[in-house]
This record gives sequence, C-alpha cells and structure tokens, in this order.
Amino acid sequence: MVMETNQKVNCTLGDIFLSPAFIEQFPILNSDRFKLVEDRILNEPEYVPQLGSFIKTIGGTNLKNNVIRILSKLITNQYAITCSWTGRGKNIDTRLGDSGLMNSIKNVIKEIYSNSYTDSEFEKIVPDWLRHANTRFSRTK
Repeated sequence: MVMETNQKVNCTLGDIFLSPAFIEQFPILNSDRFKLVEDRILNEPEYVPQLGSFIKTIGGTNLKNNVIRILSKLITNQYAITCSWTGRGKNIDTRLGDSGLMNSIKNVIKEIYSNSYTDSEFEKIVPDWLRHANTRFSRTK
C-alpha cells in the first residue's frame, strides 16, 4: 500500500516547482500566517497547484495516517490549540472546517484515496487531531 501511494504521488507532481519561500510558509505558526495562506489560496491561481503538490509529497501509509502527517506538516501544535473544525470553543480563534487550506487537503486526499475516501472520515480525523493538539504540544515542552 505504501509503495502504491508514493508512486501515485510522484506521477502527479508534474512540473510544479516549489520555491524555498513557498515551503518556509509551513508549518503555520499563528492566525496571521493562516490568513496569509488563505488569501493566497483565494487570490493567486498558481498557489493552489503548488499547495497540492506540496501536500502530495508528504505521503502516508493509509488515509488517516496521511491526513495526520499533512496536518502535522502544515500546522504547528501550538497554533492548532487555537483552532477547531467549527470555530466554537474556549480560546478558539480559527475555524478550519470550510477553509481553503482544508479544501486543498481534502482534494489531494480524494485524489490519492479515491477508492476509500469519504468526507465523513476526513471530518472525523481533522477535528480529532485538533482536539489532541494541546496534549501533543505539552509533550514537546
């Protein structure tokens, strides 16, 4: 399964170049950086394919592992503490559920795992990962 995923990713990368400046945007450290990424997704047509290519390079052993690895590379645990899927909750300042970043991740995951992907599964994995951000962050101190 791992080999199939990696082969599929390498075939779909195409000729998109990821500059060091692009890669340095991640992981997202705070809401200002998140808003910058969201603005670029909305206003720069070439940004979405670059983001998709970057997400594809992360890989994973299965759908859940891939989503978790993607989230870990794109968002720091410290910032994830202030995020939720719905935007509700104590000390939450970022709603991720309908963001361009989540849509980009979802589109890549759909493409890679077209046989086993469901929105329902994705919408369970991401909030669960966000819910445990505080625990992951406190372990790194």
